[in-house]
Amino acid sequence: MNVNSVKFRLGFIVALAVIALGVVSSISLMDINKAAIKFEELYTQDLGNSNKANKILLHIDEARSSLLLAFQHDPDGKFADMHDHPVNLHLDAVNQAVTKIRSLVDNEIIPSLSGKGKDYELAKELSSKVGLIDSSGFQRSVSEIKKGNYTEANQVLLQVINPQLKRLKSIAYEYLELITTQASETHDETKASIQSFIITIAIVGLVAVAAILLVATIIIRRINRALERVQVAAKQVAQGDLTLRVNLSGADEFSELSASVDNIVNSFQSVISNMNHSTLQLASSAEESSAVAVQTKQNVVEQQQQTQMVATAIHEFSSTVQEVANSAASAAEASQEAEEATYEGSSVVQQTITQINELNTEIALSLEIIQKLSQQSKEIGTVVDVIDGISEQTNLLALNAAIEAARVGEAGRGFAVVADEVRSLASRTQDSTVEIKAMIQSLQESSADSMQRMEKGTNQVQLTAEMAEQAGISLERIAASVARINNMNTQIAAAAEQQSTVINEINQNVTTINDISTQTASGAEQSSAATLELARLTEDMKVNVDRFKY
Repeated sequence: MNVNSVKFRLGFIVALAVIALGVVSSISLMDINKAAIKFEELYTQDLGNSNKANKILLHIDEARSSLLLAFQHDPDGKFADMHDHPVNLHLDAVNQAVTKIRSLVDNEIIPSLSGKGKDYELAKELSSKVGLIDSSGFQRSVSEIKKGNYTEANQVLLQVINPQLKRLKSIAYEYLELITTQASETHDETKASIQSFIITIAIVGLVAVAAILLVATIIIRRINRALERVQVAAKQVAQGDLTLRVNLSGADEFSELSASVDNIVNSFQSVISNMNHSTLQLASSAEESSAVAVQTKQNVVEQQQQTQMVATAIHEFSSTVQEVANSAASAAEASQEAEEATYEGSSVVQQTITQINELNTEIALSLEIIQKLSQQSKEIGTVVDVIDGISEQTNLLALNAAIEAARVGEAGRGFAVVADEVRSLASRTQDSTVEIKAMIQSLQESSADSMQRMEKGTNQVQLTAEMAEQAGISLERIAASVARINNMNTQIAAAAEQQSTVINEINQNVTTINDISTQTASGAEQSSAATLELARLTEDMKVNVDRFKY
């Protein structure tokens, strides 16, 4: 795997975005779950047990008040005639109040505790004291009242019930104060957890966005530099300058592209150089052939007297024609190699375009991953809204609890303190959710900026593809020029072959030159015309070669 390739870097961006998303999501879910557990513990245990503790205090006062009202049914008292109902009404109220107290302690408070700790010990002690005051106090007093012994019942109240009620209330208030302290500690833990959650999300989000932007910037700069170098080289080659090279260092796809372009230009430069050399030789041979043809035409009238000289000239002319044919063959081979190199270059450019399109697809996938990151950030915002709603509901419940405590009066003062603490916690939680929303908004804006940069990178890749297509078009034009040169070489070879045929006929008929002087003149004219045509084709080929700088 090439770690310097653009494909690997794009994959690294995608992996980094996915990892950042996973880390932020995991941390968010864990911290949100912790906060929810703390809220549930505060609401279901601390706040509930505080409410039950206040109810116990109310039921204690209710039991004592009902017992005092029962004492007013004493026939020897002055209030007996004021009661038009039986004394059992008050005695049943005493038993009901004590039963409610025992139910609250034994069936609700104690089962909700963990079985250890000071709150559990106070609850167990409260249960023991309630049982003691019930059996040794309220039940004895109720029994004496039912027997009509109001004095003994009052004595039990003063000597047993009142001292035990004082201790029972002391335990209840101590338990209420402990619950208040636990609620405050839960508030502090929740606050610290939320602050840690905010800081963690901010740090992870900023680091992830910074890393993604850094890698994306490096890739975009690399693409821009490669585009500029390839663009300059393509323009120079299109204008005929074969001396310029891309020379792009590195180990990625663009370095391979630049090396392929340089190899194409090197091959084409070599072909053009060989073709120019062959053209110069061909021009020289054409000039010599033209001179021989002119001389032959001028000396037609002297053919009979200078047969030997003609034979020698014909031999020299045959050698020259052979050189022309050899040069034409070399030029044909060189043009064929140039044509093959051009087609090979066109194939490489097409492969380059395919790789650039694949690169464009990878950038599109990266853009899709960043869009998913933005969407999941919005989902985290939704969870924060749910926490905000829970805080508002907790605030309302605390407000209702405060109203109930105010209605009860002095007995509900401790409950009111807990309710105020809960409202303060809910208010701070709402403030924290506002900060979380701000951080998530910042993360979404960073994601949007990353998407814009990725879209810019996509546009740059598209521009690279267009420049590669222009390079392909230039190579096609070069191929067309090489094909024309090849055609010209074919014509030259045909002309040389024709000259060779004419010379062979001259050699075969050298002994009858005097008889066929007219035919010799015609042959000389044909040779002169072919030589002129050869010179013209050579000049055209020279013009085409001179278009290139090598």
